[in-house]
Amino acid sequence: MKRYLALCLIVALGLLLRVYNLGDYAPYVDEKFTLLNAQGVSVGGANQPEILNNTYFTPQDFWKPKKLEDFFGAVARSDFGTHIVYNLLLHQWIKVFGLSDFYVRLLSALINTLTIVLLFMMVRHFLRSNTVALFAALLLAVEPLNVAQSHMARSYTLSFFLVVAASYIFLLLLKEQRNNRKVLYLVVYTLLASMSLLNHYLNFLILVSHALICLMYERGARNWILMSIAGVVSGGVLIWWLTAGGGQYSLKFLEDKNALHYKIAHMPQDQNPLRGIVDPINFKSVSTKVVDIFYDMNSLSNGLYNSVMGIRNFFVSLLLFGLILFIANRIKNARLIHALGALVPAVAMFFLYTGSKLDLFLVLFSYYILLLFIRWLKDRYHNLESSALKMVMLAVLMYILPMAYIIFDALKSGHTTSLSQRYIGMSIPFVIIIYAIGLREAFRKGMVVQVLTVCFLLLQGYHLLRTNVNIVRDTSPKYTYFGKPRMPNPYHLTADRITKLYSEGDTVLIPSQNSSLYSGVVGEERTKGITDAQYINLYLPKDARIIQRIDMDEPDKVFIKHKNGSRTLIFDFKGLTYRY
Repeated sequence: MKRYLALCLIVALGLLLRVYNLGDYAPYVDEKFTLLNAQGVSVGGANQPEILNNTYFTPQDFWKPKKLEDFFGAVARSDFGTHIVYNLLLHQWIKVFGLSDFYVRLLSALINTLTIVLLFMMVRHFLRSNTVALFAALLLAVEPLNVAQSHMARSYTLSFFLVVAASYIFLLLLKEQRNNRKVLYLVVYTLLASMSLLNHYLNFLILVSHALICLMYERGARNWILMSIAGVVSGGVLIWWLTAGGGQYSLKFLEDKNALHYKIAHMPQDQNPLRGIVDPINFKSVSTKVVDIFYDMNSLSNGLYNSVMGIRNFFVSLLLFGLILFIANRIKNARLIHALGALVPAVAMFFLYTGSKLDLFLVLFSYYILLLFIRWLKDRYHNLESSALKMVMLAVLMYILPMAYIIFDALKSGHTTSLSQRYIGMSIPFVIIIYAIGLREAFRKGMVVQVLTVCFLLLQGYHLLRTNVNIVRDTSPKYTYFGKPRMPNPYHLTADRITKLYSEGDTVLIPSQNSSLYSGVVGEERTKGITDAQYINLYLPKDARIIQRIDMDEPDKVFIKHKNGSRTLIFDFKGLTYRY
């Protein structure tokens, strides 16, 4: 009973972080793509000739019924063929709850909250430990990337859910002996695996990890046959999607995107519009981003790279941690001379570390938590129940493989675009399992270690609190991409004003804007830009006869031109200021 009460409190905390201020800030560019794609609308109007080619149009033109092919084409043109599962789900969700920013984002928040419960269930089922399961749920509930993605109408939280769910069913399938249950698990697993691949291609890493677990631990022919069936079916679904579905342009899109980002990365730094995100490959740029991601992959070390402040301090902290372990081991074995000999370089490392000394404690103790897991796994590797071992080793693989993949991709492409925590965020629940086990082991140590663990949790908890407060206030450039809070949805506001002020005989003049962060790189051609019109029409009544026209001479301002010739300013986007 106590464990379920604790879980309810953790879930309530997670849900609060995910819904607080959920609808207060305008959608950013990727969310706007999602909102159009979820209606089967291609960004830029490829399947809306009524708007793109005609001088005048109405909301009825925008809301013309769409076919399944329109949904496929929409993701092919703006999201290189990914997110289709989420978009179709969001389409049905919007039918029920509408297009308010709160309810549109609520889907992501609820899915991610369910992931907390699912992670608890999986860990408890296979490790048979309420403590580790509750620690894992708590660490996921407060993990900043999951909180931030829950505040966005994007598919990443669905990916996190699908890979955890697929892994849970995968482990149950391998464990189950009854044939009828095994077939049921096979069907569910194949469905989840296929949905994972269609939702985002990088989710293939979880399926690779499942295959490696089979190679490492499965010797029974029956499980191999079933997993082969699942692999063939889900792989066939992906091949169909890439050749005949909405992913048929994906490889070409990624090739073009890589070429563009390579060009941007190798521009002079003061001209690079994406510096800090898209940089040329060198030791400093790669190591900085990789170490940052390493710390941010779990709640117990999240944000500590800001304290480390560079690769030099990172290596100093590792050396200092190694010396502390050596000294502790020598003292334990009564070899005080060796311990005293190591004390001098340890003190030197302490003073060579130029970051906050208090935060250094957090850095070192996060290493210690990871070390406790490694020791635990080494001691119990041959004694763990088979299913528990497979889950733990799956967590280890998901710690290593996604990181290795994005490093490989960055080195291959020549720029750092892929070195982003968001792209491998599906591995976070698995990394959290590792640290939850380490945390449990810390509380099994003596009184001194337990007190240090509590101090560590309080200090790191304060860091997480500040980070999550910045996320829900929209002042976290790292996680919400904005340091200054966005205004409420300007397109919704504009549509409401148009609906209120428009009269028969009036014409709404919508600006034609083609500028973006890439304009200075690829050039800016003065063509008819209809994206503002698309976003505004999302919020206009579907059956309205509001006459609209794209004003090629106006890049920023929306007007109503009245039948007497006068104009009323509805909204001024001021360049990219309010086009988030």
